[in-house]
Amino acid sequence: MIRFILSWLNGLLPPDLYLRPSVFLRLGLVSLHGLAAVALLYTDLSLAGGVILTVMLVGSLVGQWYYYGTVYSPGFVIQLRACHDGYWQLVYADGTMRKRVLKRYYIHSRLLILQFRTQVPGLNSTLVIMADATDPERLRQLRCHLLRLAWRAET
Repeated sequence: MIRFILSWLNGLLPPDLYLRPSVFLRLGLVSLHGLAAVALLYTDLSLAGGVILTVMLVGSLVGQWYYYGTVYSPGFVIQLRACHDGYWQLVYADGTMRKRVLKRYYIHSRLLILQFRTQVPGLNSTLVIMADATDPERLRQLRCHLLRLAWRAET
C-alpha cells in the first residue's frame, strides 16, 4: 500500500508557478552592489582603475536589475511549469516558451535557486525565486516536489 501511495505521489506534478519581481531580491542587489562600491573607496587604486571598476559595478547592477527586477525584460521568467517528460517549461515575459532540463537546485525557506541546462553545451540558465516572488502555497508545493525528486534519486 505504501509503495502505491509513493508511486502515485511521484507522478504528481507541482502546479504552475507564476512569478513577479521580488522586492527582497532587488534590495539585495542594490545592497551588495552598494557595499562593493563603498569597498572601492577604501582601495589604493588609481583614479582610472576606480572609475573603470565603478562603471563595471553600475553595469552589473543595471544588468541584474533588468534581468531579475522587472517584468519588462524579455529574459524575465513569468511562469514555470514541470512537465511529465522530465523537462521544465519556462515562459518568458516576451511570450517565448522554452523547455529545459533541471540540472541542480538549492532549497531554502526564503529562497529557491534552479539551474537549468540549455541547448548550448556548458551554458546553464539560473532562476532565482525569492519567497515574495510568487504564491507561498505554490512555492511550498514546488519545494515538496523537488524534495521528492531528491528522495527518489537517492533510493
